[in-house]
Amino acid sequence: MGYVLQTGFRILNRLIRKPENPGGRESLEAYAEIEFQKSHNLIQRFAPYNQVKDKCIVDVGCGPGGQALYYASQGASLVVGFDIDSHNIRTARCIASSKDIQNAEFLVGNACDIPCPSDSVDMVIMNSVIEHLRNPYLVLTETFRVLKEGGILNLVFPLYHSPYGAHLYDYIHLPWAHLIFPEYVLLKAWRDGYKIDYEKGTNRVFGGIKHVSSASTLDDLFYVSRLSLDEWEKLICSTPFRVLKRSYRKMRYWGRLTRIFPALSKYVTYSALFVLQKDIALARPR
Repeated sequence: MGYVLQTGFRILNRLIRKPENPGGRESLEAYAEIEFQKSHNLIQRFAPYNQVKDKCIVDVGCGPGGQALYYASQGASLVVGFDIDSHNIRTARCIASSKDIQNAEFLVGNACDIPCPSDSVDMVIMNSVIEHLRNPYLVLTETFRVLKEGGILNLVFPLYHSPYGAHLYDYIHLPWAHLIFPEYVLLKAWRDGYKIDYEKGTNRVFGGIKHVSSASTLDDLFYVSRLSLDEWEKLICSTPFRVLKRSYRKMRYWGRLTRIFPALSKYVTYSALFVLQKDIALARPR
């Protein structure tokens, strides 16, 4: 049965057009440059809560620093990026030096214990990070702690039940495959594809060949939360933040069907965006 499933999946996967790859897979430096270039469009989505000039900003889960360096280049007084991966931080520091960006600092740190004093930050950004955290509520309350009164958290993330919500799109082209096929089928296909690209030098991110080869589950590759859109809504609204803005990106044509079949919304909504504000009065017990 396992062989039949794997063979069937390989055939279907080859028939489906590969989704657009975000690029920058050949090195951490290349990935950071792609993120730097894409940040202009991303920051516009948070308007009008996207003013960075003279602001102290923290980038939670900054990766190799592309987005943090873009914010720093736009006039922020200071951008502090931190990530749990020391390789990312070393790369970010080297790129900052090469771009002569002096108002950005990069630290190794955990999102559950942000290395900043309380009430010291104007803005926190989290781009495609929160879905990788095992305790997102704790991280949200930690960002609340470091923000000043009136400070802003800009949050955007893909949703698990969307066509490529398991983040496997580099090698899994079949939409919703993570909801249809057993995990062992997807894991083997992903590892096989990564091994080929790694040997060609076209994919050197995701922790390297040793990490990928040793993964026994998809969560070993990279943890992705299985929360639905409704569950994210409830979680975010349970925090002490005030919600200033929320928006969702849906599939262009399938999204229209949700007006007739609301249950489909869970599967055709790509991503969610929130702008949250620290409001002490709202957080204070009544």
